[in-house]
Order: sequence, then C-alpha cells, then structure tokens
Amino acid sequence: LKSTLKYLGVKDDSQISWSKILKNQKKKIFQEHKKNYKNKTVLIATNVGGQRFAVNIEALISIALYLKGYDVEYILCDGVLKACLMAQHNYLSEDENLNSGMKKICKSCFSHGDSVFSETGFKINYLSEYLTKKDIEQNNLLARKLSFDEMTKFEIDGIKIGIHSYSNLLRFYGAGEVEINHASTEILRNFIVSSLITKKSIENLLSQKKIYKVFLHHAIYVPQGIIAEVAKKKGIDYTSWVQAYKNKSLEIAKNNNWASRNIFETNTPWINSDLEKKSELNLLDYFENKKKFKSNDWLSFNSKKRNDFVLEFIKKFKLIDKSKNVCIYTNLIWDAQIIYPNPIFKNMMDWVYSTVEYFSNRPDLNLIIRVHPGEIKSGYISKERVYHSLKKKFKNLKRNIYVLDSSSEINSYLLADYCDLNIVYSSRISYELSAMGHNVIVAGSAFCSNKNITLDPKSKNEYFTLLNSFPNNLKPISFERKINALKYANYYLNEVCVELSSININKEKWPPFNFNDNLIEILLNEKDNGIKKILKFILN
Repeated sequence: LKSTLKYLGVKDDSQISWSKILKNQKKKIFQEHKKNYKNKTVLIATNVGGQRFAVNIEALISIALYLKGYDVEYILCDGVLKACLMAQHNYLSEDENLNSGMKKICKSCFSHGDSVFSETGFKINYLSEYLTKKDIEQNNLLARKLSFDEMTKFEIDGIKIGIHSYSNLLRFYGAGEVEINHASTEILRNFIVSSLITKKSIENLLSQKKIYKVFLHHAIYVPQGIIAEVAKKKGIDYTSWVQAYKNKSLEIAKNNNWASRNIFETNTPWINSDLEKKSELNLLDYFENKKKFKSNDWLSFNSKKRNDFVLEFIKKFKLIDKSKNVCIYTNLIWDAQIIYPNPIFKNMMDWVYSTVEYFSNRPDLNLIIRVHPGEIKSGYISKERVYHSLKKKFKNLKRNIYVLDSSSEINSYLLADYCDLNIVYSSRISYELSAMGHNVIVAGSAFCSNKNITLDPKSKNEYFTLLNSFPNNLKPISFERKINALKYANYYLNEVCVELSSININKEKWPPFNFNDNLIEILLNEKDNGIKKILKFILN
C-alpha cells in the first residue's frame, strides 16, 4: 500500500523531505564541493532502504561528505536477497519467508530507500547490478550442500558468512536459540544465500570502482556484516554506527561493530584523565534523572512514570533489608549476542538458570530477576522471553526468587537502590549502575568489563565464589572503582556516543527526528560538532 501510494505521488507528510531541505541550495552545495574537491569516493552502504532511521542519518552524512569535497555513492538492495536485516517474525512469518523470501517487504523497503536517496542526487548502486544469473545459481548450489550446523560456522575467503547469517536468524525469531527443524534450516539457508550474494556483489563493485572509505550501520547481520568484512579484507576502512540511547546521539566505531569496540577497547585515555567537578555533577544528575523518569534519552523503555511501584514491590514481599537482596538484569536474549563473548556461561539464559539454581539453595538471600523491558517495548517483540523460559525450566521457583517480567513498570535504576549486589550479563546498565555507586558483577561481557569498574569473574568457580562471599565478605564498591565508573561513563556518553546538534527530536513519528531548517548552513559552516567528529572517523 505504501509503495502504491508513493507511486501515485501521495507523500507521507511525516517523513523527512530532502527535496525541501535541498531546495534552492544545490548551487551553493556544488560550489562548496568543487572548492574542496578530493577526487575520492565514499560508499554509503545502506542496503536496506526500509530502515528509515538509517536511511535519513546516512543521507545527512552523505551531504556532509559531499560538502567536504568527496564524491558519494550509495548501495541498495533491490530485492535480490532472500533474507536480510528487515526480516522479523512479527512482520514476516516462517511460511512467508519459506515460500517467497522477502517479497512481502522488498517493494516498500526498496522504494523508500530509493526515493530518499534519489532526492539527494547522488548515484545509487543496486546489488543486482553487480551479479550475474550464474553468480546467484552458484551461491544457491553452495548453500544447498550445507547442514544447519555447517551453516552456522561457514566461512569462505575469510568472510564469516555463518556468524552473520545465524545471528540474523536469531534476530528473525527474536530468540537466543532456535529449534533445528525444516523451517529454521531453510530460513538459515536463505540468510546464507543472501550473505553469499552480498559478498559477490560487493566484491564486484569494489573491483570496478575505486572506493576510498565505507560508511554503514550495524556492521553485523545480513547484509551489513558481510559488506563490512569484505571492505576490511580489501583494505578499505569502514565506519559503522548505531542509534545510541543518549538523546540525539549515535555510537560509532572504526573497522568494527559498536559492541566489539566497547568490549575489547583498551588503552583509552579516559582511565588516566581527571574528571572535572562539573562533568561529575552532570553525570550524577543524568543518572538521578533516570531514577526519576526524567531522562531525555531518546531510547527509553519506561512508559508509566511512577516511582512508588518499586516501594510497593519491596514492602509487599518484605524485602526492606537490602543487605539480603541481589538483583540480576537480563538483556534481550537474541540481540547481537553472537558477537558478545561468553567467557563463563554458554549464553545469557545459561547464566540465568545457573544463578536461579544457586539462589534456590541460598534461602538466606533474595534474588530479584529484572527482565529487560525491551522484550516487549522496543518495537520488536521478542519471541523467546526470559519469564517464559524460566517457567519451562523450573516448575516452581523458590519463595526467595522474584521475577519482574518485561511488562513490569518498575524503574530498574531505582530498584538497584534496594539491593546490595547487582549482577549484569552484557547490558549497558552495568556501567550505569557502577557510576551510580553500586557494586556490580558482570557475568558475561559488558562495555565496562575488565576496566577496574565492575567485578569480572573469569570462570564459573570465580563467579560462584563471589556469590558465596555475599553478603558478609564481599567488599562494597571501592572509591577507585566508583571514580573509574564515572570516568568511563563520561567517556562513553561524550566520546563514544556522538551527539548531532542539527537534529530536532520528534518522538511522535518514525524516524523520531527531523532536521533544523537551516541544516545546509549548519553543514557549510561546520557548526555541528557531532557531524564533524563522524566525518573525522570516516576519513582518517
């Protein structure tokens, strides 16, 4: 319906109009480009045009690059992939993907991206342009020979086809593990074929064109992860980005995805920096606002702004003595977990089950399981959820174990004030709670792991030894770790997260923003420091 309306010339007034933004500005833009001309081309590898947030951010960056003298080209999928990032179980069923691939989504996805990018005037490349019929047939035959297990580990020419494909399969189902059956096997095969097709198309494009740098979102899944790996193999730098939680901000990474950058980053200057008093007060105020539902983050999962929910819960179950309370915070079971290392437990649910079993034998303590509200409030409902999984695993939970499901309106940050120990697997809340002064154990891989902020056991034995020492022999968070947590929070929120001042937030629509009326003047005069920083990342 959307595609037909667009074809008939009916435009959605809520969408960003690049024609309007660029109206009467093209001559000025071209003159600036010519003045700064570099004779180098940056490829904006959006691919999935239905990602409305990504399409408009990347259109913005493409114009900023052009003004700096770089030629810009896009690459879009034009319906040649059988499965991709746009495939989600609540939009596309198993049967639909098995019978017709992505056809249900392709037309509207392609038409949106093609329409937006056409308004910028830059060249659009299409995946199918760099493929032959023989390429597609050969890749179909190759994928057909692989079993489910072989597909999950499949690599070719050093490109990790299997990891990105299987990760996307988990995303499709919204699950941490997938039952191996005919449907899941064939859908995984569709992701494998799409990865192979992407690899071939991008290799051909990069062989035919001289590309200086690549800019793309995610750098994992299909096709983004494949493009990132092919670019890197060919010696072409790429910069990836995702939407940050912080208001008007993106997380960026060079030749990496955002999660790996944060988890494995070492030798960063934040640890040896001095935290100014003003910055410390701003951080404390920022985290205090999270507890009061006053945060202006543009990603938030709390809808009802009542702090008394927590106190009602604590009083109802007689959990007033915080020295006996331990809270664990889960993350989305499926989200990017393939790229998160699991040094101790097989996966997040293995950690949850093991922790529940441990506290079942510790009646002297209370375990509160705070399930990530994003399971049902992120716009993409998870099919596999923590509470459902717990009910399947344990017929009856012990009386000292409490589950706050994803539908709970309890404020996670305020809940931590009623617990002397908080345990996180791989969620951002690990650094946030530490910066608030809480003692935090990281049982998986979090951004602040191994940075002298959290307690980071390296084995199950170390993990359970820490739990055994609680409450009497586990030391509270030290002053040094508190300061390190604040330093890291300052670094993460103000360096890793890049704020774009030329964005105006509008949470009533999607994407949840528009641009300043004088956007081109802002870009010409380099008044948006966030865009300047992103360009530096891309071009250096």
